[in-house]
Amino acid sequence: MTSEAAKEIEVPISLDKSLFDEEISVLALQVPKQRCHEYMKSLSKYLLNKPRLQNVKDAASSPDSKLLLLSTDYTLDDLPEPVLALKEKEDLTLVPTTVHVDYSYWPAPHVLKRLLPEGMEVPSAFETIGHIAHLNLREDALPWKHLIGQVLLEKNVKLRTIVNKLGSIDNEYRVFDMEVIAGDEDTVTEVQQQGHRFQLDFRKVYWNSRLEREHTRLVTTFAPGQVILDVMAGIGPFAVPAAARGCTVYANDLNPDSHTFLCKNIQRNRVTERAFAFNMDGAAFIREAAAGRLAPAALPPLSAAKRPVPSTAVQESKPTQRLPFHHVIMNLPASAVEFCSAFRSAFPEELWEAGSLPKVHVYAFAKGVDCEPGDRGIAAYEEDGWFVSWCIQNDFDRGRRAMPRLRIVAAGS
Repeated sequence: MTSEAAKEIEVPISLDKSLFDEEISVLALQVPKQRCHEYMKSLSKYLLNKPRLQNVKDAASSPDSKLLLLSTDYTLDDLPEPVLALKEKEDLTLVPTTVHVDYSYWPAPHVLKRLLPEGMEVPSAFETIGHIAHLNLREDALPWKHLIGQVLLEKNVKLRTIVNKLGSIDNEYRVFDMEVIAGDEDTVTEVQQQGHRFQLDFRKVYWNSRLEREHTRLVTTFAPGQVILDVMAGIGPFAVPAAARGCTVYANDLNPDSHTFLCKNIQRNRVTERAFAFNMDGAAFIREAAAGRLAPAALPPLSAAKRPVPSTAVQESKPTQRLPFHHVIMNLPASAVEFCSAFRSAFPEELWEAGSLPKVHVYAFAKGVDCEPGDRGIAAYEEDGWFVSWCIQNDFDRGRRAMPRLRIVAAGS
């Protein structure tokens, strides 16, 4: 449906739940009241078995009987053999009856299909972030956004807030404008991944629940004792599990709000001895780390003010501390490839030996690309829904200080 056509249709002011009152026709076996439980047990697979509905009801014509409601899949012509056998053996009566259902019975897709104009796509899929549901409604559905939000809120008991994305992501922090279309205005929530708890403000930081598989995949390739540099760490979905795995992690994010929650999540998950948070530009973070000049500030207590002092301190003297990091994570698909130039001439010879450079995992958007291990080159594709993981080869050239070549190591949607 076009947005112009949608505008011509009157949108209901409120949700009329009486529209969903119906009588469902079913078949039932009339059984003696005192043996009802026995029959229910033997026929359990063939009963109505619908959420919020009973499998038994009173028999209006006989106070000493009950009606066992059979599945709506059955008709008189195709009753399953066990039902027919019990009916004949016990001389039971098969009777038609009805079951009353209301708004509470119907799932969200059914309700929305009835509410929305014919031809309009039903928004049945959404991302869940703790108590928040994140929608990306089409333009033609926007007049119905509050009704859509109300239905999703009422049909998903774990949700308290429904938000809709406004516009596209066009800022350096990779966050997007949103509006609450139903429920609480509170966008501070908690999610769990890999057994760890992460707190975040969905309105102020970047988060994508669909990346959990990739978070797990990459972290499991790290060996305990290795040092990890997480350049665009967000709230810590790579950093916290890696630290819990026994790695030392230097995690950075430019967004002050992401840094705030990164600090909190390091503390909440009790990895403060192995994870250190920074609030710096990504390129500067790479150069300072390669030169051995990172000096993380102490994490603020959890009860401190909402926004801690950014930990951007670096050592001003000549490098005395070497960070022999083994992996670098650059999870900023829209622009991470552009930060690769920060590696050029960043490794002092006195600190780094030939062949000792780290693997760098760079994520970028790509679509329609057949990526295989061993392929070479850089390709940045501006298309949502795909990622490409890259790896810097350990072929550092001492003489030219050139940025090592890149090799695709994994790709997927």
